[in-house]
Amino acid sequence: MIIKPNRSERLALLVVGTFVLGLVVGVLSMKRELNHIKFENKLMMYKLEETTEIIEQMLIMSPAKDDAPRD
Repeated sequence: MIIKPNRSERLALLVVGTFVLGLVVGVLSMKRELNHIKFENKLMMYKLEETTEIIEQMLIMSPAKDDAPRD
């Protein structure tokens, strides 16, 4: 025994199906964007650490300026 939906039931199923499909696509899109943002965050942290190390090395190598005359 197969129950066939009438026209209004088919329309309701179509609307719900379209909504669910849009929701799934939206969630997957946001997940992808979140992964991209996490990757960029890790890359920026790596660059920040690298820059900090360079600045520390420059400070170590630069001559001390404690001998400058004071007013």
